[in-house]
Amino acid sequence: MLGRIVVVLLVLCPINFCLLAPPLPSPPALTPPPSCRNRSCAAWSTGLFARVRGGAAGPLASGGRGAEGADVSAQFSSSLSSAQAELADKERRIEQLLARTAELEAEKACALAELRQLQAENRALNVPPHDDRRVFKGRETSWWHAAQVQEWLGARPIGRIMTSFPDKNGTPRQGAVAPASRARLEIEFGNNPEHSLSGLLEFSHVWLLFLFHQNGAPTPPRAKVKPPRLDGATKGVFATRAPHRPNPIGLSLCKLDGIEGHVLQLSGVDLVDGTPILDIKPFIPSYDTPPPHEEVRYPLWSSPGAHELLQVHLSDTASADLRLLKESKERPRLASTWEQAVQGLSQVLAADPRSVYRRQKCPDDLYPVHYDRLNAWSVRV
Repeated sequence: MLGRIVVVLLVLCPINFCLLAPPLPSPPALTPPPSCRNRSCAAWSTGLFARVRGGAAGPLASGGRGAEGADVSAQFSSSLSSAQAELADKERRIEQLLARTAELEAEKACALAELRQLQAENRALNVPPHDDRRVFKGRETSWWHAAQVQEWLGARPIGRIMTSFPDKNGTPRQGAVAPASRARLEIEFGNNPEHSLSGLLEFSHVWLLFLFHQNGAPTPPRAKVKPPRLDGATKGVFATRAPHRPNPIGLSLCKLDGIEGHVLQLSGVDLVDGTPILDIKPFIPSYDTPPPHEEVRYPLWSSPGAHELLQVHLSDTASADLRLLKESKERPRLASTWEQAVQGLSQVLAADPRSVYRRQKCPDDLYPVHYDRLNAWSVRV
């Protein structure tokens, strides 16, 4: 706005100068000599003409007024020269101010770019601008939040998956734990999202690259974690599949049951409902599994068969509630029948989804699990 005001004022200044320039002196009144006042005098007319042309000839020059005309002409020339000089000076000032305005605009653009970069860094770190906890003893101590990391990575989800697990409680740690679990993924990519799925149904399984969107711990992820299968023993975070990672990105193998337009029907899913999906890749055994001649090495604790599954039984109250559900018009959210929903819930409970703390400190407490539209409270007996 400052640049605009300066330009307008400077453009108007020459006009104001012309309006305020000192007035030129009026020429002396021309009156005919006494001898010609009552008649037409050719000599007086000739003298007037001579004065206009030369300024000193004719009868009027003899009266002393020719010198006065010369002074008026000189004064006018001097005023004109002064006005032209001042106008040239103002034009130079305009050019200088315009150049300075361009410099200020460039500095403003650089400052705004730097401000945006700092704001992006602050959003990614989720740290207040004046917080001094970014570096402490050479170690980064910024806050980690999945939403901020997603913005920092510039990742745009291709859809949010609909699963049978409304919250983290009861969500299986691996998709193979609950093969009966169902899910739907609606693709939100491009003007014709169904085009991106052409040929995908030729594969039986797909990899889902997703974001742990419910990660929001106020401290950074730990370098060592306690996997539930180890009952309190620690391992390096990169030697586990713990959800709390430096970058909260996960990978899950799911069974592709079908495709309807731009919607994928999946099973064997281990994701919380609403998880943002970043990418889909087909599972190709020849590339996604090691060659037969290579030795495959893994610790025993990571094998599903290393831990005994729990036996799941329905209480009398749960059986009665299930009968009422079957008789009503209520239907499961994703499962095709209530029997299928109970089957998926039983698979989740058999793998014991409780944390190490709950298993060790309060093993007999009720543990709530929500699956599809079923709300269950499990207890170990």
